[in-house]
Amino acid sequence: DLLRWLRHLVPVLLRSLVLVAIGAARAGASVPAFDGPAMDLAAAAADGPIDLVHAMQALREPLSAVSAGTEALHRPGWQPATVEHRNGSWMRSAVWLTGRVRNSGDQPLTRWVVVTPWRIEQIALLVLRDDGTNTVLSHRLAGRTALLSPEWDGHVESVFPVTLAPGETVRLLVRLQDLTVPTAFVQAWSPAAYQRHQTTTLLWQIALTAGAAMLVAGLLASRDRGLQLMGVWLTVAVGFETTFRGQWLFYLWPTLVAWQIPLFSVFGALGYTGFLLASRMLLGMGWSGRLNGLMYGSCAVALLAGLSTLFVEDHLLSRRIVSSAGVVSIVLWPFIAWRVPFRPEETELRKMRWALTLCCLSVAVYVFLSRGGPLPEWQLTLWSYLRLDLLPVIGVLLVYQGVRHRAETEQRRRIERLAFHDALTGLPNRVQAVDTLRAALEAPAGARPTVRPVAVLFIDLDHFKQINDTYGHAQGDRLLCGVAERLTTGLGTHGTACRLSGDEFMAILPGTVTAEHALQQARHLRDTMARTFDLDGVQIRAGCSVGVALAPTHGQDAESLMRHADMALYEAKRAGEGHVRLFDAPMNLRFVERAQLRQALPEALARGEFSLVYQPQQTLGRGHTLGCEALLRWQHPDLGLTAPEVFIPVAEDCGLIVPIGAWVLEQACRQATRWPDGQSVAVNVSAVQLHSGLLVQQVQHALE
Repeated sequence: DLLRWLRHLVPVLLRSLVLVAIGAARAGASVPAFDGPAMDLAAAAADGPIDLVHAMQALREPLSAVSAGTEALHRPGWQPATVEHRNGSWMRSAVWLTGRVRNSGDQPLTRWVVVTPWRIEQIALLVLRDDGTNTVLSHRLAGRTALLSPEWDGHVESVFPVTLAPGETVRLLVRLQDLTVPTAFVQAWSPAAYQRHQTTTLLWQIALTAGAAMLVAGLLASRDRGLQLMGVWLTVAVGFETTFRGQWLFYLWPTLVAWQIPLFSVFGALGYTGFLLASRMLLGMGWSGRLNGLMYGSCAVALLAGLSTLFVEDHLLSRRIVSSAGVVSIVLWPFIAWRVPFRPEETELRKMRWALTLCCLSVAVYVFLSRGGPLPEWQLTLWSYLRLDLLPVIGVLLVYQGVRHRAETEQRRRIERLAFHDALTGLPNRVQAVDTLRAALEAPAGARPTVRPVAVLFIDLDHFKQINDTYGHAQGDRLLCGVAERLTTGLGTHGTACRLSGDEFMAILPGTVTAEHALQQARHLRDTMARTFDLDGVQIRAGCSVGVALAPTHGQDAESLMRHADMALYEAKRAGEGHVRLFDAPMNLRFVERAQLRQALPEALARGEFSLVYQPQQTLGRGHTLGCEALLRWQHPDLGLTAPEVFIPVAEDCGLIVPIGAWVLEQACRQATRWPDGQSVAVNVSAVQLHSGLLVQQVQHALE
């Protein structure tokens, strides 16, 4: 009997133990939710919130088995509402939060319980009686879909008014339900404080967006492609932040909330694209290569996935692809960007690469934070305040603007140098030479004399055209560079060498008082130029002629000094190779006369002012006349009969000797036809006519 009784008792005891263990497990799992401390809402500051989530418990349930209302309190798995336990990102789950609140005051108390982030599809708040019965006192719904409801209360965030009687304690039960539930926060605000906070938040977001829009408009209006691309990239960043975390857009147009997820998904994909395109343009990153193809391919996949959210209802997979493909492109970017070769002098591009690298890190941090993963509390706080979507773009924009400004400054300097310096030799050109001479002449205010002593040397190479024609223009350019180098070395720190044009140079010697000193320096430079130039193994001798003018003796302004030095150079060239001449007053008179003759010569031939006289040529023995030599004369209307030695050199200088010589040939031959047979006529020919290549043709025409 005892054995029979034990046989029946043991199964009953075992069944009872199992039931007790199950009950204890359920009770143990639910104890934290029921025994948590109650937060005193009466202790809330007038201007700030009370953080309720740290005193709450959390439970995650799959979307396929979400509890109905208070049934969730009896489910196992409740744990303290840490960041990890209340996060349901990418899990297709619902997150429950529960905690107790009380009113310790002696007056009824109304607080607004605010649950963020507001982009969660559905948020429910149940207020339960805290007497063990869990009687539902109120049940409200909010979340993203609430903005489309006719009963929308005007708050973008999920706001639940809770009123407590004096000394009353209630339990709050919050359900967060979406395809992916980011880490949520629960706060209690006084109504007035929250309204001020919400107004300030909306105004700040609108002001920030308006400022960004003005900046974007300025960037897009610029003619710089880099700034235009920055404007597009900044537009994408502002669009992502506005649709992902912003409130003002949906506050003004609540119907847009139906497109919130597609909008920020597309903007997110475009953000990756903007970063890669900006990197490619600013750093010159190519398209070819395996890593490049993988990076751009990942970006293209993210863009397609983002666009697909516009056409599907279940956005979770598309959002995962956008995030994952974007992360792949961001991870590959440093390996590609830091393989782009830069020359040592390309320091600006190196700075831009560092700026883009910091931007890449910021984007990576932003993506990690925006995925809503279980982050430490300090990172979530940082995430709530930092604008990591805009800061990288603005940072790169500032660096690019600095690089662009420095490049423009350098380009301006190069243009100014080309405007005031000779491109071949690097010497100051005529414009800079005039400015330098004026500065050398200018005496301090109130000083006597008003012009400081300066010597101006005009230097012209002898037979440079022949050298250029013989050895080629390349060797001619090397010769000019060699001349410039010798001039600079010969003058040292005592003067300035300039190139005026072609093979004509100028030297400015401040402080030169006497003509002897100026002539000595001119001869020194002439002797320096007389030495052979070795141009890539070719030995070339190039002498020079020098004209000298002194201030204040020969002029007190730059134009006069340069004109007089040029006159002295002309006299030196007429005297032959390697001569040095100092300006004097008769040179000016001769120069004026030559200028007048130069102006009158073209009209003299047309007006018939030229004539020929004939000098007989006779034999010394018998005195027979063999012929005549034709001599040219000019009857100037003002100067009278002008000797050939006066106007012939002028005609040779200006090239008019060629048509004048042709006229002489024709007139001499016509006159010879009237003489007796056996008489010849001789005509003098200029070397300029010989070089013109027209002499044979002119003689033939005259004989015909």
